[in-house]
Amino acid sequence: MKRIRQPAVAGSFYPDNPDILKAMIADYLLKVSPVDKAPPAIIVPHAGYIYSGAIAACALLMPVCNPNVAVSSGYYY
Repeated sequence: MKRIRQPAVAGSFYPDNPDILKAMIADYLLKVSPVDKAPPAIIVPHAGYIYSGAIAACALLMPVCNPNVAVSSGYYY
């Protein structure tokens, strides 16, 4: 049986209402200014959306110069 982890910090670092959360993310993505040149690397923060959402949206919409992806993360379960 697949275990699905329930959100541990909903309402703290991001809204616990899915509709508000979707609107918040859409707003961050709409405010990103386009760039002409892809950077050699992108580091995307993952702190609470109110702290790093705008930066993460910008990084995720950057043109990609290298399709390779590396994920570095702690154990969050």
